[in-house]
Amino acid sequence: ENNGTSSSNTTGSTTTINTSTSSASASTSTSSALSSSQRSAIVALANTLANSNIPYVYGGSSLSGFDCSGLVQYVYANAAGITLSRTTTTQAAEMTQIS
Repeated sequence: ENNGTSSSNTTGSTTTINTSTSSASASTSTSSALSSSQRSAIVALANTLANSNIPYVYGGSSLSGFDCSGLVQYVYANAAGITLSRTTTTQAAEMTQIS
């Protein structure tokens, strides 16, 4: 059982998102690993946005422009209902890399 975590495997390594933190658990109703459909939705939305000519905007977190962490935050929220914090530093603190 993965109490308070969600997992995503995109490139051979697994990232676990601690959904028991206040920011990550705000919009999730379960504390189990991401479902296959959530993982697929995250990847599909990320690919769609990456190929949509949305400009890089420092500090951007909307369809008018993203930076890296803004894109990650947007995709997880809109594809899987998981609220992540805004910056890469705080996003990394919410996740545990599993090798």
